[in-house]
Amino acid sequence: MTTGEAITQVRKWVSLRLTPESNVWLAELTTLEELKRSIEKGPRNKSPGADGITHEFYIHFCDVIKKDLLTIYNSILRSRDLLSP
Repeated sequence: MTTGEAITQVRKWVSLRLTPESNVWLAELTTLEELKRSIEKGPRNKSPGADGITHEFYIHFCDVIKKDLLTIYNSILRSRDLLSP
């Protein structure tokens, strides 16, 4: 299965299970408060990605990186680059 086919299947599955209200909520841009809460609630000694950077790093440097992270996340949401096949 190609990546494009997998994304198409996931989109079909998700669209069948999301209410219109949930879909709108998920499409909204991330706020700074949501980002900070997410970082604070992350599991300790775990990396949210393949880069190996743990939540402790994000917590420690949150005030330094939060605006850049917010810009990146919202740019992805606006462009939907990660959702393109």
